[in-house]
Amino acid sequence: ALHIFNAIPSSWKNISFERMRTRGAFLVSAQMKDGKISHVEITSLAGEKCLVNYDNLCHLKCSSAVKMADNHTAEIIIEKGETAVFSL
Repeated sequence: ALHIFNAIPSSWKNISFERMRTRGAFLVSAQMKDGKISHVEITSLAGEKCLVNYDNLCHLKCSSAVKMADNHTAEIIIEKGETAVFSL
């Protein structure tokens, strides 16, 4: 599963990255403001399901259908070339 901003120092309150390639053929962009994730985009390059750790995303709305796989993981179906957007 993808973990967004799980291994950064707590002192990094404002940070972002763009188009990071991940396992499973996804491009991920994300932004954190004041210590809270404010925006995440996940683009599928292959049309596979995407598993995302949902713990620090649950306060955001998602543009794609989200199915909870377990207590901490969400499954998102993203068609090839499509982007799921998590935002406030």
